[in-house]
Amino acid sequence: MIRSCISCKVKKHKNDLLRLTVANGRLVVDHRYNIAGRGVYCCMEANCIHLLMHKDKQLARALRADILKFDRDKVSFVTELMKSIDEN
Repeated sequence: MIRSCISCKVKKHKNDLLRLTVANGRLVVDHRYNIAGRGVYCCMEANCIHLLMHKDKQLARALRADILKFDRDKVSFVTELMKSIDEN
């Protein structure tokens, strides 16, 4: 299935993108693509992830969430995303 990166708008196969979704009111990475609910896709590139973290309103709108909560601060969240990219 083809999906678009929310940051750069490039279309790729969904397995080549990270899926982010809201679970229990918090923004999480859906590594297995199986968490129910709305999700957004982002390229596995540092520049797309950093750009996405500066687009809070766009991300919240796409996920239909009023406010996005992070388990930790944004820097820790981005670090976790970068680790998940390195593992794949």
